[in-house]
Formats: sequence, C-alpha cells, structure tokens
Amino acid sequence: MLEVKSDPEEPIGVHAVRTRQEFAQQLTLLRERASLTVRDVARAVGIPPSTAGGYFSGRNLPPAKPHSVLHELLRVCGVTSQAELDAWHQALLRVRRVPGPRPGHAPAPYRGLEPFQPEHVGWFHGREKLTQALADLVTRQYPGGGPVMVVGSSGAGKSSLLRAGLIPILSQGETGSRAWKLVLCTPGAHPMAEWERRLDTTGDHLLIVVDQFEELFTLCTDHDERTAFIKSLVAVARRTTPAASVVLGMRADFYAHASGYPDLVEALQNAQIVVGPMDRTELRRAIVEPARSANLDVDGGLVELLLRELEPGQPGSGAQAYEAGTLPLLSHALHMTWKRARGGVLTIEDYTATGGIRDAIAATAETVFTDLNESQRDIARRLFLRLVHLGDQTTDTRRRVSHPEILPEGRNNEGIAVGEVLDLFVDQRLITTDTNSVYLAHEALLTAWPRLRGWIEADRAGLRTHGRLARDAHAWQDSGRDPSGLYRGSRLAVAQEWTSELEHRADLNTLEREFLDSAANQEHAEQRARRRRISVLRRLIVVLAILVVIASVLTVVVFRQRSDALAERDMAISRQLATAANQLWDHDVSLAMQLALAAYRISPTLEARSALLDATATTPATRILGSEGASQSVAFTPNGQILAAANADHTIRLWRLDGHSHVTPLGTPIAAASSTIFTVTFDRTGTLLAVGGGDKTVRLWNVTHPDHPTLTGTPLTDATNTIYSVTFSPNGHTLAAASADKTIHLWDVTDPNRPVVLPVLTGFTDFAYSVAFSQDGHTLAAGSADGTVRLWDISNPTQPSPAGPVLTGPTRKVFTVAFTPDGNTLAAGSADKNIYLWDVTHRDAPITLGMPLTGATSWINTLAFSQDGRTLAAGSSDNTVRLWNLTSRTVERVLPHPGPVTAIAFADNMLATTDADGTIRIWDLPGSVATDSADTVLNTQFTPNGQVLVTGSGLTDGKFRLWDVTQRPRLLGQPNASPVPANRFNGMTALSGDGRTLATGSINGRVQLWDIQNPQHPVPIGEPLTGPTAASASLAFSSDGHLLAASGEENIVWLWDVTDKAHPRPLHPLTGPSNYVPSVAFSPDGHTLAAGSVDKNVWLWDVTNPDEPTHLATLSGPTNYVSSVAFSHNGHTLAVGSADKKVRLWDVTNNAHPEPLGQPLTGPGNYVYSVAFSAEDHILAAASADKTIWLWDTTNQRRPGLFATLNASAGPVHSATFSPNSRIIAAGGTDRTVRLWAIDPQLASEYICSAAGDPITLAEWTQYVHDLPYRPIC
Repeated sequence: MLEVKSDPEEPIGVHAVRTRQEFAQQLTLLRERASLTVRDVARAVGIPPSTAGGYFSGRNLPPAKPHSVLHELLRVCGVTSQAELDAWHQALLRVRRVPGPRPGHAPAPYRGLEPFQPEHVGWFHGREKLTQALADLVTRQYPGGGPVMVVGSSGAGKSSLLRAGLIPILSQGETGSRAWKLVLCTPGAHPMAEWERRLDTTGDHLLIVVDQFEELFTLCTDHDERTAFIKSLVAVARRTTPAASVVLGMRADFYAHASGYPDLVEALQNAQIVVGPMDRTELRRAIVEPARSANLDVDGGLVELLLRELEPGQPGSGAQAYEAGTLPLLSHALHMTWKRARGGVLTIEDYTATGGIRDAIAATAETVFTDLNESQRDIARRLFLRLVHLGDQTTDTRRRVSHPEILPEGRNNEGIAVGEVLDLFVDQRLITTDTNSVYLAHEALLTAWPRLRGWIEADRAGLRTHGRLARDAHAWQDSGRDPSGLYRGSRLAVAQEWTSELEHRADLNTLEREFLDSAANQEHAEQRARRRRISVLRRLIVVLAILVVIASVLTVVVFRQRSDALAERDMAISRQLATAANQLWDHDVSLAMQLALAAYRISPTLEARSALLDATATTPATRILGSEGASQSVAFTPNGQILAAANADHTIRLWRLDGHSHVTPLGTPIAAASSTIFTVTFDRTGTLLAVGGGDKTVRLWNVTHPDHPTLTGTPLTDATNTIYSVTFSPNGHTLAAASADKTIHLWDVTDPNRPVVLPVLTGFTDFAYSVAFSQDGHTLAAGSADGTVRLWDISNPTQPSPAGPVLTGPTRKVFTVAFTPDGNTLAAGSADKNIYLWDVTHRDAPITLGMPLTGATSWINTLAFSQDGRTLAAGSSDNTVRLWNLTSRTVERVLPHPGPVTAIAFADNMLATTDADGTIRIWDLPGSVATDSADTVLNTQFTPNGQVLVTGSGLTDGKFRLWDVTQRPRLLGQPNASPVPANRFNGMTALSGDGRTLATGSINGRVQLWDIQNPQHPVPIGEPLTGPTAASASLAFSSDGHLLAASGEENIVWLWDVTDKAHPRPLHPLTGPSNYVPSVAFSPDGHTLAAGSVDKNVWLWDVTNPDEPTHLATLSGPTNYVSSVAFSHNGHTLAVGSADKKVRLWDVTNNAHPEPLGQPLTGPGNYVYSVAFSAEDHILAAASADKTIWLWDTTNQRRPGLFATLNASAGPVHSATFSPNSRIIAAGGTDRTVRLWAIDPQLASEYICSAAGDPITLAEWTQYVHDLPYRPIC
C-alpha cells in the first residue's frame, strides 16, 4: 500500500511567470537581494513611492512601453544583462492582459462537482506525486502482475486521479514505454455485458481502467455474474500474451465487499494505492495552478480563506491533511467563482458572492432532501442526527459512527431503505463513508443547511439523551454485554421517558433497543428479587421507607432533568428565532424586529441578544396590518396627521398619526367603491378625499371629521375605463384623473358638492397611468402605457393646452410621474426598470437631466419626492423602495419589503409604503443611520454630553460632520472641509476632553484645530500644525486637553502642547517604531501614551513631563500590524486590536511592566480596525473588516465573555465608539453609513415595542415559534 506526500513549492523563475502576483513576487525578490526598500528604488528611478509600491505589491504593472521604466527598475535592483532584461520584458507582456469579462468560449479551469476527464489533464493539479506513484505501480505490475486497486473515501478524487492523472500519462507514453491503448468503463448493472462490449482482447499493451468498481456490489444483483466479472478482470491482468494492465477504482467503504473475493485479495494486499486527503501544499496547487494555466490570478487572500475554511474541525485531525470529502465542494466553489471573475483575477469578493462552500452545501442538501418521499425524509433526519455531536458550551461538531450503528445487520427492508437514503447523500458528497465509518463530508453542513440546524435545535435535550444512550450501548456491547454496564435508576428513567414517545423509539437502532430492553428487564428482575428478600426478612416498614426515599430522589432527578430540558428547548427556539430574524432583515423589517425581541424574551441567548441589538441600527418600519391582498394606494393629509389607504376589499381605512409609531385607526373601513381601488388623494386642506378605481368612477369624501367620513356630491362617472390615478391641484380647485380610456379627465371641484366637468386631455395611444400637478398648479404631467410623458398648460383649466414636446426615453410603460416641490424637476418611473428626470423650469423646452437612474431589477411602480426635494423615493416590483439622493444621484438607502411595492407617500420625515401583502409600513427616516458621506466613514466620536456625534470621512469626501443625535441623526450645519485646500482632510479626528476643540488630520499630515462650541458653525483655529510629512492615521488629546498626539504613515509620533489653542507649541517627537503608526491613545490620567505600529508592537511612553518623554515598554504579541489601541477608563487596562484578527488585553497598572491579561480574544474574521471600552469598562467593542462589531463582557478582564456580535453594517467597520452613558454605540465604515446601536437590551426592547407597530400575529407566531403557546412580546 503506497502513501504519497508532496514536496513544498519551489520558487519559480522569471521565465515561468504567468500572473501579476508572480511578476510582483519575482520583482520583490530582486529588490530584497539588493537590500533596497521601496522608497530607495522609487528615489533612484524617479517615480513616486506609491507607484513603486504598486509594482512590488502587484496592484499595478510597469508600462510595457516605453521600456525605460522597467529597465531602470531592474538596473537599480542589479539586473544589467540584456538577456535578463529581455526575459523580464517578455514576462511583462505575458502578464499584461486586457481586463474585462472572460470570453464565452473560455474553457473552465475547475470542474465543479464533476470529476476531471482525460481531456482535462491541463487543469488537473495537486496530485502529481500520487499520479506518478500510481503510474509506476501499474508499470511494475505489467505484464502479468495482476490488477492494481485504487482505493479512497467518497470525494477523495479517485475518478479524477484515474481519468486526468493515470490515463494521460500512460496514453502518451510519458513513463518511458510506448503509449497504451485504453479501455475505460464502469461495471453498471450488467458488468459482463459491458466487458464483452468494451474489451478488445486481441490488443496488446492494453490499459483497462474500471472506475467506480463499487457499482459491482450495488447495481449488479447477480452473484454469479459478479464473480465471473472479477475472474475475467484478474485473468486478463495476469496474462502475458497479449498483455494488459487492469486498474480498479473503488470507494473505501466497499473494502470488505472486495476482500470477500479471493481473486482480489492479492491486489488489495500488494498492489494498492490509497487516495488519501491532500496536504496544504497539494491543495494550494489544486487551487492556484488551474487558474495559472488559464492565465488568471488568484487573490492571495482567497487562497488562504479557502484553506482556512477547509481546515479539519475534528480534534486530533492534524494540521497537514485536509479531509478528502471536501474536495468536490472546493472545486464547485472555485468553478462558481471563476464564472463570476472579471479582470483576470479570482477575488474574495467573487467567491463570497457565490455563497462559498456553505451555500453550495445547503443548496445540494436541500435538493436531495426534497426529492425524497416522506418515509425517506424521516430516515434522512435520523441519519443526519446520528452524525452530529452536540457541544457542551462549544460549537456542535460532526461525529464518526460505525456502519453497524447506521445500517441494521442482515438483508432486510429497513437496512435496504437506510442504505438507499445513505447512498443518495454519499453520491452528492454530503456524507463520506470509508472502510470503518460514516461521517458528514464537512462541518459546514451543521450551520449552512438550515433544515439540519432546525432538526438539531428542535430537540437538543433529546439528542443529548440519545447521544449518551448510543455511547453507553456501544460500551455495553464492547464489554461483552456485561450487566453492570446497563442503566439503572434515574438514568434508566430519563431514557425511558424520552423513548416513551413513538418517534423517539423509532430513532433507536437494534443495539440501542436491545440495551434499553435489557436494562428494563434487569431492573424488573432486581425489583422482583428485592421484593422476595423483603418478604423473607419481613422488614416491610424499612423497605417502604427506602422506597419512599428512592422515589423522592427519582422525582427530584426527573424534575431537574425536565427543567434542564425545558431550558435547552427555550434556548434552541431562541436561536432559531434569532436566525429567522436575521434572514428577514432583507424582506420584512417590522417582523424581523419583533422576532428578534421574541427570541430574547424566550431565552437571552447570544444569538438573540445580537439580533435584538441589530434591530436598533436600522430604519424602523411601523407596520399596519390591512386586509388580505394588495393595497394599491396610500396618502397623507398635508399636515401629516391623517393617513388613508386603499384596501383590497374595496374599502378605505383612515388612521391618525401621533408621531410615526403611534397610529390610531379612525372609525370603520369606508365602503368606497364597487371594485378595486387604485388611487386615493387628499386636497390641500386635508378635508376632502378623492377615490378612484376599477369601477371607472371617482368619488369625493368629506373627511373633516375623519371618524365619520361622508360622501360628497354625486360620483364622477365620465371615464369609460379604470381610474388609475387622481390628484388635486395645489389650490384644491381642480381634480385630475388618469384613466385606462387613454385620457386625462378634469373637474372643477371648487364646490365639491357640484363638480363641473372640464375638457378632457387626449394624445396618449394607450392607458394613462399617472397624473401630477406642478407646485404652482400651472402644469399637469401624465404618464402612459405608450411609454411617453405629456405636459399640459393648465393655467386656465377651462382651456388646457399641450405644453412642450412629448417627453420620450422610457422603452416601456410609464407607471408613475412626480414633480419636485419647487416644480422644476419631473420624474417618471417605467416598466423598463428606470427613472427618468427632466428639467421643466421652462416647460416648453424640457431638458433631460443626465442618464436614467438605474438599479431596480423590476418595474418602477410609484415615485414620491421628500418635502425638501432632495430625496426621491422609488417603489418597485423588485420588493424594494430605493431612496435616491438627487444631488449625488446615488442610492442612500434601500427599504426592503416582502412583496412588490405598489404605493408610497412622504410626510415630513415619514414615508408610508404599501405592497402586495396588504400591509402598510411607516418608515421613520433616517432611523438610526446617517448616510451623507461620499466615502468611507473612518472616525466616529461623541461629545462629552452625548448629544453631538463627530464623523470623519475619507479623501474622496474630504469632510467631517457634526450630527445632533438626541433623537434620530440630524446634520448640524454643512459638512466641513479643510480651510487649506492643499491640506485636504483625510478622515482622522480627535475631540478634546471638554468637547470644545476638534483636531482633524490630512493627506499631508498637518493637523488643523477647530472651535466647535457652536456645532452649527465650526471655526478653524490658526494655521495647521506642522511637523508630520505623511498622511495622518490617528489623533488623540490628553484628558485635560493640554497635549495633542498625531501619528501616520511614518514611524514617528508627534506631540504638541495645545494649552493655548491659538498658539500650539511643538514638543519632542517620539521615535522607536520601525514602521507606520496607525493608532495612538492617552491614558485617562494623561501620563502614558500608547502607540500601535505596523511593526507589530505597541509602544508606551511616559509623557508626565511632555518636554522630556521617556520610553516605558514595548509590547509584542500580535502577529500582524497593530491597528488600534485604547485604554480602559480606569486606566488599568490597554486593549490592542490588530490585523491578525485578535484583540489582546494588557494590565498596565504598572505601566513600566505591563502584563498580558488572559488569552487573545478571537472571533473576528478579518482585521480589527478599532477597539473601545464602555464608560464603566464593562464592555469592550472591536470593529472589524468582516463587517461586524464584536462586543465582550469585560467585567472579568482575565476571562471576557462574548456579549454580542453586531451585524447590521454592509461593509468593513473602521470605527466604533461608545456614547458617554455607554448605552449607544456609533460606528462607520466602507458602506459610507453611520449606524447607532442601542447596546442595552432593555433599551432595545423598548425601542422595538415603540416602533414595530401591529404585533406579531398568531399565524406568524405559529409559523416561526413551533413549540410554545402564543404570548405578547410587548
């Protein structure tokens, strides 16, 4: 039996360079051999250091023409030979590719879940050593040496090894002998027929490869034919004239089947290759080399991410070998990543967009499961639950079980049924089987397949009982069924209570049933013997007393077990609800908020607490449940106090609003029409409501007393088809209606009791869908199904006339039109998914405003402008409302809905929406988010009173902002840029301890001080502080505001005495770090300054005498650069966040001799950008590039416990800071959004109850909470 390991990768030369990263690596080797830094090379060549850094990092490539840049780079690094220069130039030409999508005919370098075939040999990598070993063994066995067995577990890559490894190397004569003739087959149900059809026995130098040899035992039911096939194979393999080599590929779990045939035993003993798991080097080649062969780059971070996700999860599994069953999943993930790749690079973003290994697993598993019948589904459930080990305060893991535990002994119907289900999941590589055991192919199944997660969480206590029972039954079996190993007393009682339910009894296998039955029989026998002894000894009273005690103990034990089981049940339900809430954020915010609260109320698990807190960092929606079916229209009165909505039952409902979350229904629904109502609108007084719909009629309702609306006048029946839109002119005298009869109808409603018909507006060639008045009432716009928008001059409603040309652009129906409040801009939404804008200041000559606004993936059904005209809300059939910033023409926020959005309406900071589920939602804008930034939000800081939040945005934006956060975030004044254009603000800020002074950093390192005592109008103080020469990375004031520290992209920390803000005094710079310093922080007493450096160290200085600072200590430990440092408020602890994804704590009570506190805190999946303590030092926050904020309870700083994980951000989080009262966290990041989280669960619960609207219904409770009776959560 052979086992093959690969050698570590050898460095490649310039002649082998194929990708951008390889070019950069070779260039870096030259520079390092010449002992030069990037700045040295840049200076010698005469190019900026950032440009040179791009060449050495692989971000950019030197220009191909002229050659001088590359040649000068090489000369500086010691390359002078013309031949070497030419080789480098050729390598550059190979690497430079035109970015863009891959050609449609491009071959796929990865095979997904399919095995490699002989024609894919160019893409098959990682098994080179094993391929050569197999070829050598086949050659040694030839001629006449008998068959060769290739054995491996499911998913190990046997078929690919045979087809893309062995066959090409032998068919092309690469082993030194002449090329072999090939016969490739699988046994199938009739192997002898296949043998006779495929085999040419007259040929010589024949290679016969029988793949999937296990089919001989699964598909072929004829024992005689099976035996004859094996004998034929062995006979051909042993003959010398004509000679042939026979290679058999077989799954390891059929080893016992094969060993039952004497003709195969010799091959299993002496001519066998085991296809084991790949090691790290082989896996890296399997990932990188196919891409390299296709002239593609693989992001280095992607390779490490894949290797980490594939690492074994079992204790003792070793660090070198990766589990064989995961290879097809890796191949599938790489194939999908390749399909999305652009620009010749496989990136982490592309990989993440595919869902990665986890989503692939879930989709495959669900497909197999849904194809099963009901009995097979029950078998699948029992099968998977046996393969799970429940963790005790640890993550659940997979469990290896023996074949007898899964498959009943003997050939019976139960065994056949289980085997069939097992084979279906093995075939899809979700379960792996080998000679001795059965196990899940990947740990990811436990979390990535929701159905399996649900099974586990539904009865964790029961699964623990069953798991103990299975282990104890096997121990009893291994001990020769020793009676002392049987259950007694309370353990037996607990097991019997669990198995008393029929479905649990069915979950037991034969051994477990025998174990329990034997225990019960022994218990009964012992009880009988005891009774006999009692009778003989006549000690009835004593025995009765003993029995009472025993019964009492059993009662206590059973009660405790039941209490524990109920607690575990509640925890499982809580986790399940938290998961459901997280999945609903992108569909139904209101329901998600309530499910998060319900999860926390049922059991305050980590998952529930995290979901609860995340519910506070979004735009809340107060829901109003309506009748079943789509609601087509909503409208506010001009003062925003009354809301009207059209219901699917042909009625109108009215509500009074006292703030967006306090909604009171008024009266009973109004039976307002005899068919579907498509449109409702109020006049300027809010006392007249117009209603139109499918009955071709417009009705007017007097709502002066909204509790008792009354019909006004006679219905307006002039239209001959459906009314889709009605609107009042701003003065309330004219009513317009768009109709499916292709016209716009007008009425004079100065006296609503006696409306007067006005001229009909024509011109459309299809339905008229929408109509709108300009603010001055002189212009009327309407959109039609013919794809056009028309304008009319309606200054004199009795003589309307067309105004300007017909507006075109939409390629499909125009469903909605809307004017800005000033009447200068007109918007139209179309079924072509776009929004069109025109400047109609001069309505006779409208001007198209840029390209259409795109992004929706379905029809634009409804539009509405905010009252300040800055925001356009667009409701779409893609189940979203997008809020567009018209100044930047960007989407500021997307509001999700469970169905197509049919109508929207603005009132102050409220947006009412309705969709196909008939529910009305009132969104409180902006909620707990602020979205004014045009670049990454790099800094967030509260003023000492907690009422103002300072945010700093990156260079593209170049401004800091002050926000009033006493309620929802409100921008104070205007965004503030540097007063010196050359000193452009780069996002770095620091607040003085009294909150009066703000320091801002810049692209060139100079620091500007600002007086922000009037947050509406910050005032620069003096000229920028000089000293730094590179971009700012961190700023910090001492607590008394007398010292200011700054660091950046240089290895110096700068200090100023800013006691006199108008005349700062530079102090002695602090040196010591050997690389950039991304973070600085003062201790609360101002005596110690900490700095985190890219050199992976934390530097501490005593600045008690700032004129003569002294170095105290250098803290090591991080394995990557230190990105953030923060002192606790009591000054005893220093937190350090780094790019190694960990947070470390040091006791700095003695700042000259800091001591580590406990183990590093882990959890973040990417760089830790920011750390911060709450005011009482009870919570530590870490903002990460993995888009999360991790919160630890640091009450015991030697053993912090995870408090919550905040997941609301849509991008990496760069900054997180606590409010002074520690009840709020503000954070910002690359999604250009600032979010505010309530981190007090009680405060979060109150927030949800005040904002969510109509409570969760019984039907919703039943859908999501399966095992608990309905209960109010607020």
